[in-house]
Amino acid sequence: MSAAGLGGLGGLGGLGGLGGLGGLGRLGGLGGTQGHAGSPNSPYMSSALTIAIDGIIDPGSITSLTPSDYGPGPMSRIARTDPRYVRILLVEQLRKGIDVSGDDASNVVVNFDNGTQHKIFAVTRPTAAVYDGLQIEQVLASVDQRADRMAEIILQQNDILSFLGSTMRIHDVSHGWSLEMLRATQDVATLVHSQIKHRLSTRRPVELFPETAPITQTPQHSSLPSGHSVEVSAVAYMLSRMSGKSEAETLSPDNLIMRMAERIAVNRHVAGVHFPFESFAGFLLGVTLGRICHARLFDQPETLWGYDITTDDMADESFSMRHFAEVFDCGTAATWLTQNAISFTPTATPELQETAARVAGEWTRGRPTGKKRTRASIRRCSDCRAN
Repeated sequence: MSAAGLGGLGGLGGLGGLGGLGGLGRLGGLGGTQGHAGSPNSPYMSSALTIAIDGIIDPGSITSLTPSDYGPGPMSRIARTDPRYVRILLVEQLRKGIDVSGDDASNVVVNFDNGTQHKIFAVTRPTAAVYDGLQIEQVLASVDQRADRMAEIILQQNDILSFLGSTMRIHDVSHGWSLEMLRATQDVATLVHSQIKHRLSTRRPVELFPETAPITQTPQHSSLPSGHSVEVSAVAYMLSRMSGKSEAETLSPDNLIMRMAERIAVNRHVAGVHFPFESFAGFLLGVTLGRICHARLFDQPETLWGYDITTDDMADESFSMRHFAEVFDCGTAATWLTQNAISFTPTATPELQETAARVAGEWTRGRPTGKKRTRASIRRCSDCRAN
């Protein structure tokens, strides 16, 4: 997809959360709109400016300016570029070499070309038998959780960053560049999974089992893989690595960021718009995309894994972060999954190098240190205060 074709990303909110495009305020000050110095565009403002300017400028006197050069380096150019185009630039550089193929809806492949082409994700179109049994049973069994999770389910339709960032201090003021990269990572994930969905064209739960009765509007696009799962796992991986966690710490079931990502993915089952195996497949793809984006941003070699999924063998599969960690990276053997290691050495662009330096700087300022406190130690401290 060309950069010009990305102009409509603001309308992709239904794909899993691209509503965050309006959050580009850190770079542009006004959410990426073509605003004035003190307020957004409006006919009233334009009319007032026309009258005011006419009152101070002499039509017969024209000043000729000789503007100075913007300055060396990519960041000097970025500083003068509309943030909407900055995002497009970063997304294109992060997703370079990622291609989705497979006109035959029975099998879709995601290839990654970094000098040598590798298959990083392949998935087959499931037959009707996959959905019967445990898949629909898990969706129906989660109906009782809807009342408790209603608020988060609704908000997570268009906002996953607020939830992922809830376990740390992260804000546009202190971590503006980091948030831009997280949003760019989410855009990369959306561009990839939307092409897979389009090719596979699988049914939503309510189309197969009316009793699921979703509590949100069923999205008007294909179901496999879960878009929320792809996006949230990619963004969670990037956020966790940005914050200083190692690869092992990031993919640990005890990592709060990834546990929140798991909850967001599971909420799509609770809402009645996805099956659990679709979230599992989405997490595999999302973490892979997160790894590529992180390696590209920080110019670090990475070992990727190519995942070949036979969905007809996933009928009895459930989804949780703990189970995911067991299967991921050639862990516990899964009959439905074939994995192959891929070495990836990124070629950094000047824009990504400069952005990485700013992202790193945001996390080195005031990074907390110390050991993790257990519940028992917290109770002891409470007892001391009480006495």
